Amino acid sequence: MKLLNITALSLAMLLTLTACGGDKPSETTQEVKIETATETKTETASETKTDTEAMPAEIDKLIIQSPYMDFQVNANRALVVTDIKSEFQLTPEQNACLLSLGGNPTYLATLEPYFKGILSDDEIKEADEFFASDAGRKFSEMMLNQMGVENLPPFVEPTDSEKAEITKALLKPFFVKMKAKTDAMSEQEALDFMMSIVDKEKAHCQIS
Repeated sequence: MKLLNITALSLAMLLTLTACGGDKPSETTQEVKIETATETKTETASETKTDTEAMPAEIDKLIIQSPYMDFQVNANRALVVTDIKSEFQLTPEQNACLLSLGGNPTYLATLEPYFKGILSDDEIKEADEFFASDAGRKFSEMMLNQMGVENLPPFVEPTDSEKAEITKALLKPFFVKMKAKTDAMSEQEALDFMMSIVDKEKAHCQIS
């Protein structure tokens, strides 16, 4: 299973922005340890419609309120979907299930306590503020693009001020502390963590 280190990708993307004046980052990937990796929503309009029709009274509960956790869920979903697709021939229904809002509770049950166990409430608030900003949204889109996520909106290059905001964000505690955690993880620990989500999603979408 190939694991993408979000920290490494972020730094590579930053270097690309600095060296190339903001050109769209290349779509090369690295086989390195996961930061627990860290995904805007990738479901298509038809998939979102299916979720809404299936559970109209519950749909609000599936929308993640924290911009930071929303990014983490979407990034992890990209890794999980890639891993599952590499092992199984999925039906259209199974593929839609993997990309749907209905999977959010599965990811949050694992990711939210993990990140809250590393970052303080103030640090998560700071991360939320960044990912809710224009710079943070563009950073998220660039990261997902680096990870090979499909059906993303057309790429919009960050402005110079947004690039400066992204650079500052990469030096803030919510990023630096996660990098330290990544560096301390063994490959086996990273695999075990990711596989716990993969197994839950396979069960959720009836994939065997």
